[in-house]
Amino acid sequence: MGKKDKKKSKSGDGEKKAALQLKKEAKADKSARKRLNKLAKEEGAEQPFDDLLASYQKRDVEVATPVLESLGHNVFPTPPRANVSLTACPNPGGSGSGSVLYLFGGEYYDGAENIVFDDLYRWDPDATEDNDDGTAQNDNDSKNDMILGDENDSNAKKQIDTQSSVAAGEWKQIWTPTPRPPARCSHTGVYFNGGLYVFGGELATADEYHHYKDLWRLDLKSHQWKEIVAKDGPTSRSGHRAIVWRHYMVVFGGFYEALRETKWHNDLYLFDFQTEKWTPLAFSKLSTQPPPRSGCNFSLCPGTDLAILSGGYSKLKHAPGTMAADGMPRKDEGKIHSDTWCLHLKPFLNGGKLPTWDRLPRRGEYPSPRSGTGCTVHKNKLLVYGGVVDQESEHHQVVSVFYDDLFAFDMERRRWFRLGLKQNSAGGRRRKKKDTSQEANNANNDDDDDNDNDDVEVDDDEEENVPEGEARSSGWDLDMLRSNMFAFIDGDGNIVYEKIEPDENDDEEEKEEVKEEEEEEKDEEKEEEEEKDDLKSDPTVKQKELDSQVAEEKNSKVLTSLPNSSVLAVNATTKEPEAVERT
Repeated sequence: MGKKDKKKSKSGDGEKKAALQLKKEAKADKSARKRLNKLAKEEGAEQPFDDLLASYQKRDVEVATPVLESLGHNVFPTPPRANVSLTACPNPGGSGSGSVLYLFGGEYYDGAENIVFDDLYRWDPDATEDNDDGTAQNDNDSKNDMILGDENDSNAKKQIDTQSSVAAGEWKQIWTPTPRPPARCSHTGVYFNGGLYVFGGELATADEYHHYKDLWRLDLKSHQWKEIVAKDGPTSRSGHRAIVWRHYMVVFGGFYEALRETKWHNDLYLFDFQTEKWTPLAFSKLSTQPPPRSGCNFSLCPGTDLAILSGGYSKLKHAPGTMAADGMPRKDEGKIHSDTWCLHLKPFLNGGKLPTWDRLPRRGEYPSPRSGTGCTVHKNKLLVYGGVVDQESEHHQVVSVFYDDLFAFDMERRRWFRLGLKQNSAGGRRRKKKDTSQEANNANNDDDDDNDNDDVEVDDDEEENVPEGEARSSGWDLDMLRSNMFAFIDGDGNIVYEKIEPDENDDEEEKEEVKEEEEEEKDEEKEEEEEKDDLKSDPTVKQKELDSQVAEEKNSKVLTSLPNSSVLAVNATTKEPEAVERT
């Protein structure tokens, strides 16, 4: 081989290695799909996994241009769904101010099968007052929307006018043309510079999982999806967390589940929005970093290069052959994390150095162990709401306890606080009194403070009264939820639970019954007082009371004068107690 050929071979080594790696991944993916399809056929599944994936992709209406469909006033997307991405984005060029919410994906289990969605919705939380007929006072849609196709066609939908605002207080579904991301849940969605970025997630059947590692961008002006293909990105996963820091998307954690492999991650990746390139951050095994987990809280401290991580869920693996106390092989144990970490991202700006992790001590009143909490940042506080604790028993039976309490982590004080609703008679927040001089100096800032409506602010003088340690929380399990529901069997043989809604007539009847009981109690008390007055005025009753008092005094004298060697006996003639010598 000549020198030129050697140089060509050296330059082509990188391309050959990349091609071989792609072939290996494709081959592994193909073999995994074959195993899934074979297992599905052996278990008598109705359709293979590939067909199931294709059915999800084909079930939506194909459109050539983005279209919009209103769900109606005060109508939430149905059916209800979990593990969605709900992303706050600036209002797309309309008359409204603030942000609109984009909801994408999610899953719903109806008791028989798990349904995964690829629906896209948006909602403007800045609701306006209603008209007399109950409709919102917003006529932008009637002026700006156009009908696609024949007006008599029932399948025709409304086209989006990208310059019009979202109708306030109304959910609307956005139908987007292909290409678009497949149905998924447990993914992440972040906003940056006019685009909604969706990464990862899973398509889940009752017993199987298919994880994604693709990255998509939705242009909020044209409402067109675009897949971003970049090397060195995270592996397939779901349950991870993503935040926006400067012009980067930071991705942490998640888990991957296949036929014979389940893995939790604690790795860290940065995606540069400007160059559309991934940067994996490879930490040493000896470095300080959080344990692997999914479903955790991960948020950026506003105006800083710090991120806060807390909570999450993972499973502890036991070595093969490890036996439990009953002599059976030990199963993987679920672990709910209750630790808090701080990620210092600033070193990455100095020549791409690795960020550093610091574990924070738990101070204040922190939430009890749980996972799947919802979190957001308000000013310098991380707000954490709800959560669930799952206990898995035999035959994959899961008992879940859900929580509805609210906590705040002060990112400056590094301290947890339990939050409750605080209202005065006017319905506003109770504020600490200020000096008149201070009020005069801050008169220009009062309006801004009122508009911010800092309902979660913790005063300095309240910190001393905050309890230390884990908060006591009483959650709701399935039995407690079903206590106010009734069950019936539908036409398909499924057990259906429906909530018992209180009737207004029942409430009125209960109030009347309570009122009648109170009146009866008052009448009984009045009768007892009258009887006592009658007895006091009766002379025979008075004489009986005097006789009983005399008898009590005589008995007490006899009891106190008894010698130690005597016993008490009743005289046969006088019928009175007297001391008798012990025989």
